[in-house]
Amino acid sequence: MQARTPIHLLSIALSYIILILLVNPMGDFPVNDDWAYARSVLSLVEDGEFHLLDWGAMTLITQVIWGSLWVKLFGFSFEVLRFSTIFLGLVALAGCYHLRLSLGGKTWMATTGTLVLMVNPLFLVLSSSFMTDVPFLALSTWSAYWLLRAIDSDSVTHVFPGLCLAIAAILLRQIALALPLAFLLGYAARYNRVMSVRRLFVCVTPLLTGFAIFTAYIRWLRINDNLPHAMVWSQERLYTNFLGLFDTEYADLAFYLGSAGSMLLYLGLFALPLLVI
Repeated sequence: MQARTPIHLLSIALSYIILILLVNPMGDFPVNDDWAYARSVLSLVEDGEFHLLDWGAMTLITQVIWGSLWVKLFGFSFEVLRFSTIFLGLVALAGCYHLRLSLGGKTWMATTGTLVLMVNPLFLVLSSSFMTDVPFLALSTWSAYWLLRAIDSDSVTHVFPGLCLAIAAILLRQIALALPLAFLLGYAARYNRVMSVRRLFVCVTPLLTGFAIFTAYIRWLRINDNLPHAMVWSQERLYTNFLGLFDTEYADLAFYLGSAGSMLLYLGLFALPLLVI
């Protein structure tokens, strides 16, 4: 069954290409908020300066560097930036497929799950833009794949690629700090009865490294007066909402229950195709 993996990946890739052709991503125009990210790319390519607009709340530097590489090769246009994301959409699908296999799923299960992701309206639309969602998915999926292999094998060699991809994801969207945190919890749960100094080091290093790099990056932005107001606002809101978890007022409880219900609703709708199995 595993020997047929290349055939399944090829079928997924061809299906994705067909869908992209049907979407027809041509046109030198922005989609959603990607005009702001394109401005940062243009600033880096033309002026050699990394500049973030106040519009975005994410770390973004990975996105800007990735887009700049494509612009240097093919010139600047929204089409070029869009195709850079389309390519990462394919990378994300491959990551989803291999992650499902690493979790013990059969080939047909991995293929079906990947196809469900591929036809997700949000994934398909965002793949044809320069938004950060699909690049973040590609990085985080492959990071999770390598970190999961590190937990299963207890191998430092598997931690390194997972950590590098996690850092790239953190420098794209700060929520990727959840990746090394999840690794810490999973690794500690797996080896808690046979924990050693080496394993403790392996366990905490990814999270400490990711947090240190994120903190240094924010400090660098602040020193250079390049910290977007939207990023400051989102961090303050996150801190306020976290404190709200300990608030006993009914209004706050209703807010969190409503948010959880909305997430479950979206998850159910996106997983609906799996009911045909």
